[in-house]
Amino acid sequence: MIHVFALTRRYLPPKPRRAAKYTAKQQQGRDGELIAFARLYEITRSKRTIQMSLFVQNVAPYFPLLSTDLRQFSQLLTTSGSAAYPWLESRFPPKHRFIRQICVFLQTADSIREAESFIRENALHLEKISADSYKQRKDMQAPLLGALNSIPMMITFLMVILILLQYMAMVQKSIQY
Repeated sequence: MIHVFALTRRYLPPKPRRAAKYTAKQQQGRDGELIAFARLYEITRSKRTIQMSLFVQNVAPYFPLLSTDLRQFSQLLTTSGSAAYPWLESRFPPKHRFIRQICVFLQTADSIREAESFIRENALHLEKISADSYKQRKDMQAPLLGALNSIPMMITFLMVILILLQYMAMVQKSIQY
């Protein structure tokens, strides 16, 4: 009985692995690379027709945080076709803000022969996703940058106080003589 189960288990398709736990900064970098990847595909596809798996394989080294996922995605596109898109989705957190939209965009743009009009229409959506991601990154960095920006002002204020104390000491010495 165990032997039969082992045989059937071997031929079942592998379960999609969930995305590894990333820190907020790493996930933000992955999100930025995903947006850049989608924009690069948009630009390339609007100029010429290219097979998605070949495109992914060629550009994967330029996205260090996504390179392993993109290489596996390319292999899955070649072997299993459109089943690769849910796998790519599973490599990001379950309630990700825009992975579903980007996967639908990539899949639709890849399946349409003349995709120029579709890409032009959806370029605005990619720009909005990019702007939202930039705004989130800016909001995340704002407290740190505000603190760093106030340091020179505090040092200048401290220097003025020290100069004032030195002046008062000089005046006090001159009065005693």
